[in-house]
Amino acid sequence: MPHPITHSRLSPGAVGRPIPQPIALVICTGCEAEAFTKPGHLPHDWQVEAHGDMHFAFCPDCAIDLPKGDGQ
Repeated sequence: MPHPITHSRLSPGAVGRPIPQPIALVICTGCEAEAFTKPGHLPHDWQVEAHGDMHFAFCPDCAIDLPKGDGQ
């Protein structure tokens, strides 16, 4: 018995609307500020500090306290 052909269509309410895009929530390790961004990307001016296999995100206000360079 052949497989039925599946058709894809948009419901009338979805016609003309943008396709939803995936988003990620990033929370600052220091102050718990929240920002939404594309998955796999940090929000603008945010920084990451790595400790072993762990990565910690910091908002621009908290990133001021992060060490700069490798000589501290």
